[in-house]
Amino acid sequence: MLITFGIMALQKGDKLNNGKYTIEETLKVGRFCITYLATVNSSVPKVVIKTPKDEMYEYVQDIERCNNNLLAEASALSSCKHPHIVKFKKHFTEGEKVYLVMEHIAGDNLANLLETLPDKIMPEPQALTYIKQIGEALTAVHKSELVHRDVKPDNIILRAGKEEAILIGFGLARGLEDILTTVNLTIYDNLDPTIYAFFAPELYGPTTNRGPYTDVYSLAATLYFLL
Repeated sequence: MLITFGIMALQKGDKLNNGKYTIEETLKVGRFCITYLATVNSSVPKVVIKTPKDEMYEYVQDIERCNNNLLAEASALSSCKHPHIVKFKKHFTEGEKVYLVMEHIAGDNLANLLETLPDKIMPEPQALTYIKQIGEALTAVHKSELVHRDVKPDNIILRAGKEEAILIGFGLARGLEDILTTVNLTIYDNLDPTIYAFFAPELYGPTTNRGPYTDVYSLAATLYFLL
């Protein structure tokens, strides 16, 4: 059954969760989800709200699939608590859609930061500092019996004014025993092909084993990219 949502994106001033959250702006429109900056009861600090794009709900069966994917991300975030992992606050449902609420990290990701540096190369001591921090974050992820599966410069934010790297992007995170721990690369068609460089080889096939070493590969590829 085909379904239609009338609004493709929330607008500045729109309210969610019985008026608790007020949308300030759209932060990112991804292939599957939209993230917004929002205020909480018109106060600070602000939060980030993530939800599937309306076009992902084209058919009734898509509703459960998209919502379950976001709930899996919420579960992963709630089980991984570490100073270098984005803080998960809550999730809620409004209408047919699930919304995740996370801390807002003022700053930029390492991919964008690299573009501002001379010759697009990060000094080795600085790069190693960030990689060490994310390595510690991944240790917490793996102790929670999860694999992040999407470690890359775009998913590492440097907190403004601090030498503090924060791991985000838990949308592909899955349990070590989850049968859905391979990445369907067809979803990345027409995207920047450089993102393939960060995927471990075992993520390309449905029958290969994956584990903490999968994220270590991606972290090493990120270090190579920075240098």
